[in-house]
Amino acid sequence: MVGAINNTGTDQAMQDNAYTFLGNSKAGATLFMDIAVFEDDEMAKRHALQLLKDHDSGEAVEVWRSSLLIAKIPRAAISGPAAEGG
Repeated sequence: MVGAINNTGTDQAMQDNAYTFLGNSKAGATLFMDIAVFEDDEMAKRHALQLLKDHDSGEAVEVWRSSLLIAKIPRAAISGPAAEGG
């Protein structure tokens, strides 16, 4: 199986660098999703900003690494601070 996590932990780095991006409406509905690999959280947050620029429908993008919410990037962050709480 490609990309499977085995018991030896050899694929741990791949898992740690995989981010899930959820583009949400004001009501909280998920409008789009993206999965990508980045070296660190800051690069992932920059990607979230680009997703907001690319998708006019989203009001915010949640950035997840595994089960950890890294940041919630509001649309206002396109011209302001990079993230809420991040």
